[in-house]
Amino acid sequence: MLKDAGAAVWDFTTDSVEAYAEFTEQHAKVLGVMANQNEYKITYDDNLDEVSAKQQRFLEDANKLKSQSIQLGTYGIDSQGSLMDISSVSAIQEELLKSGVSSKDILSTDIVQQLMKFSVANDLSTTESVGFAVALGNQFGIKPQDWGGMLDKVAHTADVSVIDVADVVQSMKYAGGITAGIDRPLEETLAEIAILGNFGLKGSQGGTGIQALLTRLLTQDTTVITDAQKEVAQERALKAIYDFNKYAKS
Repeated sequence: MLKDAGAAVWDFTTDSVEAYAEFTEQHAKVLGVMANQNEYKITYDDNLDEVSAKQQRFLEDANKLKSQSIQLGTYGIDSQGSLMDISSVSAIQEELLKSGVSSKDILSTDIVQQLMKFSVANDLSTTESVGFAVALGNQFGIKPQDWGGMLDKVAHTADVSVIDVADVVQSMKYAGGITAGIDRPLEETLAEIAILGNFGLKGSQGGTGIQALLTRLLTQDTTVITDAQKEVAQERALKAIYDFNKYAKS
């Protein structure tokens, strides 16, 4: 029995050392991305005080990001146990930084926690979740501090239809750009995706269906605006799109 206990302690210690080594390697990637961000990048025009300030801010934010990873990866969002390990939490930070999200936004909002929940609940990789959230936020002008509500709406869309979140993610790759471009709200786009999904057009099929429908409506002759076109976008937007299409074809 003592031998078994000793073996268990050895296995736990070995796993802990390996996990920390993995986290150290992952956190080094975070530091590498941080070093290339403008807020920390040292230029030839910086004086000594500016260089010192940037270096100090870099070290402080790096330590805060490290602490955030350890806290969330060890104790979880509500201190009731973690949804993912510390290296995975750090990977979310890395992907966010790569996507242009600042360290300040990562540390001052709950986007890491929201992405942890979104990834685990919908069986998505951290790369997929971050890429989707960043793209959706940028397309519809949603700030990082509001991404939690944004992702909740995506999850709710899957809950009230026959599609799942992965389908919504695929649909938005094709539908998000064009709907956001004509100032249609996110909620409306999600509703369209859900409706098409219920008719069997899921994932990329649903997204390309919305894209094709809107493209056809928007590229018709706008010398006379039809009622169907008015329902899709404002008159000035229709004229601008039509004029651009004429120019592109000339």
